[in-house]
Amino acid sequence: MSNFTRLTLYRNSFVLYYTKNQESYRYNLNIRLKNLSKEDLASIETQLKKRKFPRQLDEYHNFIESETTRLEKIITEHKVEFGKYPSVKELRDSLEDGDVSLNSEFISIFKIYLSEREQDFKNRKSNTSIKDYVSFQNGILDYQQEKKTTLKIKEVNLNFLRSYFQFLLEPRPEGMGFRTKGGLNGRTIKKRFDVLKNFFKWLSNRGIDKYEEISDLINKNNIFDLKRITPDVRKYTLSNEQIKTISEFPLRKDSPLEKVREMFVVNCYTGMRFSDLITLNRSHIRKTDSGRYFLVRKAVKTATKEYKVELSPKTVDIISKHGYDMNLMSNQKANYYLKELLQSIPGFEEESTQYFHENKKPYKAFELVTFHTARRSFITNLLDAGFSIVQVMKMTDHTKATTLDKYVNPNEEDGKSILATFV
Repeated sequence: MSNFTRLTLYRNSFVLYYTKNQESYRYNLNIRLKNLSKEDLASIETQLKKRKFPRQLDEYHNFIESETTRLEKIITEHKVEFGKYPSVKELRDSLEDGDVSLNSEFISIFKIYLSEREQDFKNRKSNTSIKDYVSFQNGILDYQQEKKTTLKIKEVNLNFLRSYFQFLLEPRPEGMGFRTKGGLNGRTIKKRFDVLKNFFKWLSNRGIDKYEEISDLINKNNIFDLKRITPDVRKYTLSNEQIKTISEFPLRKDSPLEKVREMFVVNCYTGMRFSDLITLNRSHIRKTDSGRYFLVRKAVKTATKEYKVELSPKTVDIISKHGYDMNLMSNQKANYYLKELLQSIPGFEEESTQYFHENKKPYKAFELVTFHTARRSFITNLLDAGFSIVQVMKMTDHTKATTLDKYVNPNEEDGKSILATFV
C-alpha cells in the first residue's frame, strides 16, 4: 500500500485519499464492485483500514498500483522541488495540468495509458484488442533493450519511427531475454503503429500536442508502405484432400496439437470466423426431424441476420465431444500450435511454388496457413464443388459478392472447364 495516499471505499467506489493540513483530496478510480455480499464489503473495508490490498481487487491491482504510483510521483517531485509536500490544491492543480511532458519517459507514461485501456476493455468485456497494446509495450521495452536507451516522448520523431519500423521487421535472436519475436508482417506492424497513434491522441488531452505530427509521419511517409512488406498470400487455401490429411494424422489425445487440430477442422468444415468458433454453444446446433444437423447463428462480427451451415457427422462428433464449447485456446496460441502441427505432417514442409517472401525466398506450406485459411478453404471448396455464390454467401455471413471474392482461390485443375459447357 502507498506511503502518501490511502485506498478507501467511498459510496461504493474506490478512491485514493491524500490528506494535508486537515484537508483531503479524493481521487476517484472509477472502480465499482458489483454482486458482492455484505461480508465481502466488510472484509474489504477491514483490509483497507489495515492498509492491506484486498484480494477481491486482484483484477484491478495493476491499474490501482499505476495510479497510486502516479500520484505519489507528483507528491515526491513537489517535495524535491519546493522542499515541502503539496497542499490539496497544489496536488489537484498538478493533476489537472498533467504530469506528462516531452521529457517524460515514454514507457512509464505508456504504462499509465495501458492501465486505462485495460480497464476500458474489461468494462466492455473484450480481451482481444488489449493484446495489441501489451504487445506494443513489450516491443518498446525490447527496442530499448537492444538500443541500450530509455526512450522519451520528445524522441518519437521520423528517425525513431524509421528505426522502430526496421526493428519490428527483424527477428529477435533467441536466448537474449527479448519479450517479442520480431519478424512481423505488414498487417501486424500496422497494429503496432495504430497503438502508437492512439497513445499520442491520448497524450494530446494531457498537453502533448504531437498527434497530428506523428499521424502524418506514419500515414504519409512511403517508408511505412506496409503493403510492400506484406506478401499477397491472402488467397492461400487447402484442398479437401489436405484437410482430410490433417484430420487423420495420428496424434496423442492429450496433446495441445489435438485440440488445435479439432478446432481447425471444425473451421474448415463450417467456414466460421474464429470469433464465432470460440463463442459456439449448444443453442447454435439444430437437428431436423430427418436427423440432419445444422449450425444456425448470428456472427459475432456483424450480428445481423442468421447464417446456416449443414454439419457433417465428423464435425458434430468433434463439437459434441467438447460439450459444444470450442473455446479451447486463444487465437494467438491456436495459430502457434497450428503451425507446429503442420510441420509434423508430410507435405506441409514443402516449399510453395506460388508464394514468396520479400527476398524472393519461397514460403513453406505450413507458413502460409492460419485459422483464417480455414474460412477461405471452406469458401473455395464449396465454389469448386458447384455451389453458387448466393448459396455460399448464405453460409458465410457475407452480404457482398465483391467481399467474398477476396477469399476465393479456385482450383484451376479440378474446376469445371468452359469448353465442357459451350461445346
